[in-house]
Amino acid sequence: MSNRSPYIDNVVLTRKHSGRRTHKVQAFVIHHMAAKWTGKRCAEYFRDTPSRQASANYCIGYDGDVALNVEEGNRAWTSSSAWADNRAITYELGNSKTGHPWEVSDKTLNKLIVMLAEQHKRYGLKKASYTGDTSGTLWRHDWFASTNCPGPYLGGKLSYIANEVNKILCGEDKVSTPNKKPVTVRKKSNEEVAQEVYNGLWGNNPQRKQKLEQAGYNYNTIQGIVNKLASGSSKPVKSVDTLAREVIAGKHGTGKVRRDVLGSRYNEVQKRVNEILGGRKQKSIKQLADEVERGLHGTGEQRKKSLGSRYNEVQAEINRRYKNK
Repeated sequence: MSNRSPYIDNVVLTRKHSGRRTHKVQAFVIHHMAAKWTGKRCAEYFRDTPSRQASANYCIGYDGDVALNVEEGNRAWTSSSAWADNRAITYELGNSKTGHPWEVSDKTLNKLIVMLAEQHKRYGLKKASYTGDTSGTLWRHDWFASTNCPGPYLGGKLSYIANEVNKILCGEDKVSTPNKKPVTVRKKSNEEVAQEVYNGLWGNNPQRKQKLEQAGYNYNTIQGIVNKLASGSSKPVKSVDTLAREVIAGKHGTGKVRRDVLGSRYNEVQKRVNEILGGRKQKSIKQLADEVERGLHGTGEQRKKSLGSRYNEVQAEINRRYKNK
């Protein structure tokens, strides 16, 4: 039996979890992101933000995309409760609008419903239920922590979600399983992982060695790079994405100059540059401006890096919109 949902679009695994869960799955905790994010972006935020010690089994974006963040067999750090997260698969849902009442789109809700139906069946849970306490299969974050999550809108939909799941389980609604393979996000280089180890993100030995080997890295290779960093004989490593955005901003020259500067990392960085630029060519200034207004490109320097050579055009469109309001 597979322990992954068939509805995954992206696999963005984080190491922020407690390993194998200690109890069988009996429920599902529903959260909202308090942000209009894609599932992939939420999962990447959990994975790549050291100060944010949180994760979820699944992240569903405001438009219905799904990212696997922590394997179902592992206990995610979602509900501020080891007791709850050991017994439940956890979900983070993107908001369609930010601010009270923290609405969630029908597309996101529908994706959650079909995923819950598949998981109820797979784990032998015959009926979905929201009872207002942990005797049901749908749980709330605010039962386990002082928080407003899952928010007024989503919190008011839990009985509806249970009813819709039960319609599928009873055969009233037919749902086809998607015939697609999830996209796995790029594996980090040895240098990037070594930098994370040096920054303390992989714990101490022997835990560190076990985690590195489970993630497919050679411990001795990584530790050798870490030792160089510690001795000062090696410079801190920038991620491929950071270097790619620097290239787009013109910081590493062109042609042979760029090859010489990037050295052994040239091919992977150039590939990422092509991915970023290729994606942008498919989007109009209006589309990019819409994304900026939804918060997808951040603010200030972050926005400049994200938009690269198109920043001025997009910012001009944003300024025009606000001037006309």
